[in-house]
Amino acid sequence: MTKITNLNEILSDWAYRVDGGMPDATKLSHLVILEKTLIECGWNVAERYEFIKNLQEAKSKPDSEREKLMKKVFKYKDKEGNDAEITVGGAIKKGEKHPAYKKAKEMLGDEGEKEKEPEKKGDVPKGMIRNPNYNPYKRNNKEPEFIKDPNAEKPKDKPTEEPKGEFSPVPEKMVKSRMVNVNGQLENAPDNPPHLTKEIKKKLSTTIEKMFRGEDLTSEELELAQNYLKFISTESGRTEIYLAINEPKVWYPSRNKVSLFPPPGQTKTSVKTPAFQDWVNNLETKYDVFVGGSSEGAVGKKVLVPNKLTDKRKTAKIEKQSDGSIKFNGKPMKKIKQPDNDVLLKAVRKNNPNMTEEEVQRRASVISRQIARYNDQIDDLANSGDFEYVDYGPVQSPEDRRETALNIINVTEERFRYLLSKAGAENKPENKKVFDTLEKLKKIKDPEGNEKDREEYNELLNQLLVDMASSVDFKDAVADFAEVKVMLEKLSQGNSVYAPSSETFKISDIIIVNAIDTSNLGLDDADELSESLKYLNVALEFVGGESVKYKGGGAGMSDDKVRLTVYKGKETRRRLNSLLDGYYTLYPEDRDPPDYPPSDEKNKERRDGYDETKNWALENNVISEEEAEAIESYAEKRGETLYKKFLAKGAGNCMDDKEKERYKESIKQYLREMKMMQAVNNNDLEYTKFGNSNQKIGLKDGKPGKAYSEEIDGIKKPCYMNFKDDPGYGFSKTKKGCVTATPTNRNPSEIKAKKPEIKG
Repeated sequence: MTKITNLNEILSDWAYRVDGGMPDATKLSHLVILEKTLIECGWNVAERYEFIKNLQEAKSKPDSEREKLMKKVFKYKDKEGNDAEITVGGAIKKGEKHPAYKKAKEMLGDEGEKEKEPEKKGDVPKGMIRNPNYNPYKRNNKEPEFIKDPNAEKPKDKPTEEPKGEFSPVPEKMVKSRMVNVNGQLENAPDNPPHLTKEIKKKLSTTIEKMFRGEDLTSEELELAQNYLKFISTESGRTEIYLAINEPKVWYPSRNKVSLFPPPGQTKTSVKTPAFQDWVNNLETKYDVFVGGSSEGAVGKKVLVPNKLTDKRKTAKIEKQSDGSIKFNGKPMKKIKQPDNDVLLKAVRKNNPNMTEEEVQRRASVISRQIARYNDQIDDLANSGDFEYVDYGPVQSPEDRRETALNIINVTEERFRYLLSKAGAENKPENKKVFDTLEKLKKIKDPEGNEKDREEYNELLNQLLVDMASSVDFKDAVADFAEVKVMLEKLSQGNSVYAPSSETFKISDIIIVNAIDTSNLGLDDADELSESLKYLNVALEFVGGESVKYKGGGAGMSDDKVRLTVYKGKETRRRLNSLLDGYYTLYPEDRDPPDYPPSDEKNKERRDGYDETKNWALENNVISEEEAEAIESYAEKRGETLYKKFLAKGAGNCMDDKEKERYKESIKQYLREMKMMQAVNNNDLEYTKFGNSNQKIGLKDGKPGKAYSEEIDGIKKPCYMNFKDDPGYGFSKTKKGCVTATPTNRNPSEIKAKKPEIKG
């Protein structure tokens, strides 16, 4: 990125972005916007800090002089011509009609100055709205000034709610109690001059109280908050405030900090006030203070996923064509005709003369399934319609992919430095290794076109994970960053990779859409096909969605995996969906007796349906007798274990003995159905429309050693399912006070590279 130093250009861009076009260096919200402008202009953290600091100082000086002038008393003639006195500020307050107003303006140096009217915008064409991405000050701006108004045909209701993302202070009724806790902890904190003195602690008390109320901070107070305080917010709802007691911005190990909130004797897990957590979650935006997770490091969970590294978005345009093809972002995608099997076998033999006949058959089968999956993707994209993705840059040509990969690395580095600088951890030796590896990645010239470069590039990406896992500041974020790492890997392999910004594509963290040129494909002649396969082997290698996991990751819904799997038998999908419905019998919305647990009749109905599916699977050789017996044994043993666990946590408190027996039977029945679902899916799958990239790091002497990727493409290596019967459970009470158990995910299963054995 070329650094922009033209101040006029920077200030113009800043002015364009702030509401009203009048940036104010005293407003923190405006300074946050300025920092974004400076980031895009290529300024590093230190340069941005210095520039903003100088701007604040320059602004504060005239303001202090102005304040003195506003208090100054001067003489004037009133309307009757009598001598009178008034302060400059008093005259200004009286308005233009007051006889002292003009002289007051002169004393302030505002002679002739008029309030600037908002810049008049041009007429907006009917049915259009001004494009929020259009910037008249931006060079080479490709965005149109006006775009279609999606609500043009709809009457616009008057907004009734506050704008999203607006800062909410701590409710006043909570401020007093919180401050009692905070002041008590501040008083107990050790005095460590010059870092931490009684005077500093007093100022911190004032600062925290002002932050509770959402009041603006002075530059000194803001600096105190940034140097001394760390705010914790977890996904479970826990919140904390830490004080650095030995050095500014030094939090680890734990002896370097003390908790200001919660107070002593109060467990951390009990502090789950939603209003307080909402306040914590918005502090970074309002005050630019350190808000992190519960991790020991500067970077917590869910902050390094692709859609958190940048807020830029684009919409993938999908146009259906009359012949069943589509246009994806303007590029045509036509279905590939399946070659005749004999022609395909001949072509594979010609390209691979040393293959055995079994290997030829296997390779031909893979190609057929790859073509089928590519055609499926066209249908799926046509049905999904336009979708939003994270905009790191274009990815449809080798040059585009190289630039976009560099942009991802630059954005990553910028985000890393920002998060670490707030925690005062940027210069730690273990973190410098992370930045060294990022610099090496930037210097690889052609990872897509040069095989040696690609190998080095992928080795460095693996090293990056190891470096992050070896740092206390990054280790909790490795799992999230794995998605970014896989994006870079796939780009280096010549794939057009997209990171959907929402859950449009279930299971998939990223999707690969390679628009294949079918115009010159020879598919009917073995000689022509043998040449075409050299192209298709590469183009079809990675197609569709990709699930990214770190060390196996969590278990996702089996329902989504079944939907995205192609089976050998026509009946298979219906059978699997019927088994998956068992979830709603064991975990219905209403779980109060007498309608719950399931009746004997309902349990029998589920069991009869299961037996019918089991017999179908046995008769069609989808499962073996041994597997059926193992499923039954598993359900009996595991069902007893889970039943006891549920009762120990309070579930069943509203049930009598007969109801508890029905409850136990419904648990066992659900486990039978899920293991049968797993067995049928794994034994009958043809291919999956998704792949899985599992990022792993081996240990060496108890420390992170070498990272590697376990790639499952869904065709050469099938994505098998392994039902997870204990994904974690929540226990809550119904309105009638009955305790219920609910799994953290519906019908959860993990993706496995090897078919899991069913053990009884």
